[in-house]
This record gives sequence, C-alpha cells and structure tokens, in this order.
Amino acid sequence: MASSAYDILLAKTIISYAYPLAIAGYISIMGVVLNLIWALVETKGVERFWPITVGITLYSYFYSGLIVSFLCVYQQGRVARIKGSVFITAFEPIAVVFVLFAQAFCLKENPHLGSLVGSALMLLGLSAFVWGATNEPTAENRDEVAPEEVLPPVEELPLPSVEEDLPPAAEELPLPSVEEVLPPAAEELPLPSIEEVLPPPASIDEVPSYLKKVGYNPDMIPFVPISGFEGDNLIERSTNLDWYKGPTLLEALDQISEPKRPSDKPLRLPLQDVYKIGGIGTVPVGRVETGVIKPGLVVTFGPTGLTTEVKSVEMHHEALQEALPGDNVGFNVKNVAVKDLKRGFVASNSKDDPAKEAANFTSQVIIMNHPGPIGNGYAPVLDCHTSHIAVKFAKILTKIDRRSGKELEKEPKFLKNGDAGMIKMIPTKPMVVETFSEYPPLGRFAVRDMRQTVAVGVIKSVEKKDPTGALHPFEIS
Repeated sequence: MASSAYDILLAKTIISYAYPLAIAGYISIMGVVLNLIWALVETKGVERFWPITVGITLYSYFYSGLIVSFLCVYQQGRVARIKGSVFITAFEPIAVVFVLFAQAFCLKENPHLGSLVGSALMLLGLSAFVWGATNEPTAENRDEVAPEEVLPPVEELPLPSVEEDLPPAAEELPLPSVEEVLPPAAEELPLPSIEEVLPPPASIDEVPSYLKKVGYNPDMIPFVPISGFEGDNLIERSTNLDWYKGPTLLEALDQISEPKRPSDKPLRLPLQDVYKIGGIGTVPVGRVETGVIKPGLVVTFGPTGLTTEVKSVEMHHEALQEALPGDNVGFNVKNVAVKDLKRGFVASNSKDDPAKEAANFTSQVIIMNHPGPIGNGYAPVLDCHTSHIAVKFAKILTKIDRRSGKELEKEPKFLKNGDAGMIKMIPTKPMVVETFSEYPPLGRFAVRDMRQTVAVGVIKSVEKKDPTGALHPFEIS
C-alpha cells in the first residue's frame, strides 16, 4: 500500500512540477533526514554504532545513496511523467528476478526451482504488459492506425446543420475560439479578411452578432449567400437570390486586400538550420519575417551577438539582390563556423535594432489543455518562431478576462484550463523573443508539455540583455 501510494503521488507531482532532478533530490534528502532521526532514537545509549569501515558496508552506502535513492527516483519521475504510475508499478516484480540472479551469481547461493519458475512467469507477464502499453494509439502514432479503425464510413457520419456549425455562443464550440488562441482583441490577430459562405438568408443576420462577440468588426467582413448545388452567386448573380444586392463569391475574394509585407521594419530572420557547403562555407537558412536581407549587409545573430557580413543570398538555387518578408532563403556568411550558429538563432541588421538575448519577458497566456493547476515555478517548453527552449513561469502577475483583458485577480496562486493571465517568464537558455506588437512572428508562442500544446500566448514586453550582460528594458504598453 505504501509503495502504491508513493507511485501515485510521484506521478501526480511530476505533472505539475516539471523538475525531475529536484524531486529526486528532495526525496533523497528527506529519506536521509528521517533515517538519521530514527537511527538516533533506536541507537540511543549504544556505543560504537556509527563507525564507517572500508569494505562491503561502505560500498552499500554509496550504492544505496547514489543509485537507489537518486538515479532510480529520477528515472521513476521521468517515466511517470510520460507513462503514468501504473506503468512504473508493472516493473516492480522484476526486482525479484534481479535479486534471484544476484543470489545465484554473486552470493553463490542455489535458487529453488519455484523461484526460477516464478521469475520466468514474471518476465512473460511484464513483456505482455509493456507490449500492450506501447502499442496503444496515442496522439503521436494516431496517423498509423487504419482509417477504418478510427472513423466510420462517410455515409454513416451525421451531417451538421448551419446552426451546428455556427452556434450562438463561443462556449458551444468544440475547438478553441479565436479569443482562446490570441486574446483578447481581434485587432491583435495577424489574420486576413474572412469570407463567410452561408446558404440560408436567416443566417446573414445571425453571423454578424456572433462574430462581434469574438471581437471582429462585422462591417469589415462581407457575407455572401450561395448555393453550391445550383451555382448561385458563385461566379454570376442568380435570380434565385434576388434579395441579395452584394458581390458574388468570386468578386468578394477579388476584393480582399493583399497584406502588406513588413519590409520597412528591422530585419528578423529566425534560423531553421545551418549547413556547411564545400567551396562556399557556412550557409544559414530561414524565413525572412521582417525587413530585408541582401549581400553586403552586416548582420548580428542573437542571442550570442555574433556579427559578420552576408556574402550572398539565394532562394531556390537562384541568387537574389535582396530577400523580402516571406522568402525562404539561404545566405552565406564570412568567417563563421557551423558550430557557432544554431536553429532558433535570429539574424538581424547590426545597425538597426539588432536582436538581443531576452533576460525575461511578460506574456498574455491562455491555458488550453493542462491536467492540473499551473503555478509559479512551472517549466514547460516554449515554441516561439524556430526556437524550442524550456522557460520558467517565474511569477503569475494577474489573472485576466480572456476576452476583454480586464484584470480579475492580482498575483493568483495558480491558473487552470480556460484561465488567462499575465505571466513573467524566464528562459532557461539564451533565447531571442520580441513583442507581438513590434514583431508578430517572434512574439507569439505555444507552450508544450506532455507531448501536447497546453497553452498559447503573445508577448507584451521584453527585458533584454545588452552584449555587456546588463539588462535593457524594452517595454511596450
């Protein structure tokens, strides 16, 4: 019972406290302290009870403390985080098998036939359990399952009505709403215009009020009634819908304005990879997010501050005079080794707001899918542009309304699914991030834990490090 309770508590703790090494250390320290206290009570008045002599006794001390008390607990925590407490418990009978072999080969004792048979049965049972646990469909291997095992035939699937597609309230949606992904206002979303295609006339009056709830301006969005079966209002106007005076679907699509490329902003080019090409040299590759990169430009790579000159820029094996936002390019740099650059680094203009390492940053975060409460000290992985780095939730500053952004609670102890808050984050490794208002591609992120996205957010302010190591506040209201 005590061992089962330990496994369950360990699995629960490791989910909300993402420090396996620290947990292993705490458990080991508490075990030492409690054992010493109990030993002092039991050996009170006994002389020469505490001497340490060289030999098997000393070796057992080191082995128990280093291997059993620390490494085993650490590995248990890692396995519990991924597979859960039941998976750990299944391996406990195998200890009997190891003891049996140690008894036979190390201590030269003859095992009984019953022990050998029991050990063989344990190994068979453990193999069956591990095979079953590792072959269960998960989020990662779901695509490997045959489609007919997951989905029924198309003719058996119920087709939803328009009312089911567009419920009156965002709470009824089975997927995260717009404000859950990038809260709180739609003006912050880097999304193109939306064309709503709705057959029944009644829906034309319902959709604007619905989209207004989630922050869109209905006056900026055309609504086009069509009939796919009859071809009404797709390319040409139809007499079947003579009550509608607006554009056809094709005309509405033609009226969408092309988004402006942020070529007037300082250069930001997150690196996707770095190659060593014979006869050319070091070639970083990535997508230009803002600004312009061209041969002869002196660039600085954040977060290290490495500065060099761009020798050439290519896209699809063709040399470019300059690359604009949206272009996926490779560029050759002078006197830089491949080992000096990594995925997640950001190239920038050395003379125009060069990219710098972030000491900490404040973000507006929505908790989407986490099994428990999230408090100060939580350390998940942050996926921002091409970087994939663990960050620490240093302090939850406020809990806010995810739609209006209004402050609901100051310095809450935790956030749970559906909550939004302002959180101060500290990267565990050098990292470049920017505010969403200045550099949107470098200012939005996903929080990953337990092989799934548990939260999303946007960066509101960044405190940067100067090359000297001093902090440089870069606040955006």
